[in-house]
Amino acid sequence: MATLRVLLVLPLFVALRVEATGKCNQDIINKILAQNNCPTGVLQKLHDLGVFTQAALPAVEVPSVVQCWDGAIDAPTGSSASSYARIFFKDGSVKTVEYTTQEQTCGQITDTYEGSSYNIYFLNVSEYGACYYRCSDNIETAGEDFGGCLVPISAAQDPAAQAAIATCKQSLADVGVTTQLQDLQLCTQ
Repeated sequence: MATLRVLLVLPLFVALRVEATGKCNQDIINKILAQNNCPTGVLQKLHDLGVFTQAALPAVEVPSVVQCWDGAIDAPTGSSASSYARIFFKDGSVKTVEYTTQEQTCGQITDTYEGSSYNIYFLNVSEYGACYYRCSDNIETAGEDFGGCLVPISAAQDPAAQAAIATCKQSLADVGVTTQLQDLQLCTQ
């Protein structure tokens, strides 16, 4: 019997979904590492975005009861930072989840939440958004691997942010993430 779990993915969002077990796709990771120029300071760049909102995800990751997701990363201390995600539900309720984010190397961070860890590989992070691939090799961790895009709330309606979303979708396809992304309602405050 499948169970419904709260699944945390970056401080970008938390999704309610049926439990599955996904593995990291090494071919996708290798392609990301070959094209992302081994960025450093990803936690600081994400922190500099301020509060951000999830802009695109696979449809299977978007439950119909959710209005939007936002989140932020606190100022990093060394290679780690505290993070939060808020899920805004259509019934007006809000769920806040806090967790720890650790920068690894070459654009990779690891999020830890209630004993589960997720690897997030960034294709790019700019002032207008971030494009990522998220996965876990831990068989006990719920969720499938997928790509997504987030934008800072302060620039969500800026044409440059909209261009960053389109570029992210193409970049994810170029590295082998084949699931079609769905545009999400953006949080606005």
